[in-house]
Amino acid sequence: MIAAMIRKPLPEKQRQSQGVGNNYAFEVVTASSGSEKITKIGFTKGPEKRRLSRILYECQHQKIEHEEDPEHVPIRLYDKAEKLALQELSGFRYKFSCNCSVKEHREYFTVRSEVAREVVRRWREFCKQEPYDAEGKLRDFWEHRLRRMRRGEESETIHDHEKRALRWEAFVNPTDLEKIWFEFTQGFDKFWGWRWQGVAFIECCMIVVLSFPSFRAVLFFFGVVSLILAELLGFELPLTVQVVQDNFAKFQQLSRSPSLTISEMDKQNADSPTREIQAGSKSEDKELIPGINRLEDHDSALMDDESDREEKSELSVIVIPDDE
Repeated sequence: MIAAMIRKPLPEKQRQSQGVGNNYAFEVVTASSGSEKITKIGFTKGPEKRRLSRILYECQHQKIEHEEDPEHVPIRLYDKAEKLALQELSGFRYKFSCNCSVKEHREYFTVRSEVAREVVRRWREFCKQEPYDAEGKLRDFWEHRLRRMRRGEESETIHDHEKRALRWEAFVNPTDLEKIWFEFTQGFDKFWGWRWQGVAFIECCMIVVLSFPSFRAVLFFFGVVSLILAELLGFELPLTVQVVQDNFAKFQQLSRSPSLTISEMDKQNADSPTREIQAGSKSEDKELIPGINRLEDHDSALMDDESDREEKSELSVIVIPDDE
């Protein structure tokens, strides 16, 4: 799957490498294919003509041709671009017995050289946009495009290359409007998570303006701002949420007991843990008492058995009189 290959993180060596390489597509006539032309895809860090001469010498092909691409520029992620191109053309792989030391080539395909060059160009352009971050993971923008990408038809097979090529061509060439829209939605999502804090801040500003120069309003404003800043610092439990929860709990208690004052309510809440601890200790004592009683009964039973054995031993002694 091409999508799985795109999502696969970059290896450490490729993340740290700053060198560049060239991706190529050569038209080849092998020694065993007669006059049939096939295409070889690969990459090289040096000149492409030197790579062509080396392949011709090692594999002993009949002929190798290379067409220059005026728009081609070396890229950093040349290895990733090659893997993606090989994956897209995997349904057209050409298997043959080569004269070189490689047992099985994976980079030869039964497609026209124009098609192979178009595939190489597509993934070269994709990798030129640096779609992976410093940790080698796919950036959010491209992950978003993968999720929203149009799926193929159910009847589509691995050999339906034209349909698949159109989808991937649209994927690797996003418009400026698509990029701007993604940045806008990302910023909106971040703001939406803090919408209530923003509303609270605006309301506090309005209260201060309408009630100026009220000292209480200013104090309330700084209190709310302090709570918002505390949440921005990353507390595990947001302080504003805790305050709202406590006040809501007090409101429920007041609704159940209208005559209860705030001080009495706080005192009850403070005493409730103590009552729970005392109740827990009493229940534990109740659980321990039967065990203690059982131990005492066992000890008394043992003492009774020992006294019975002593009485029986005294009764079993026979007194023999002296001989006359």
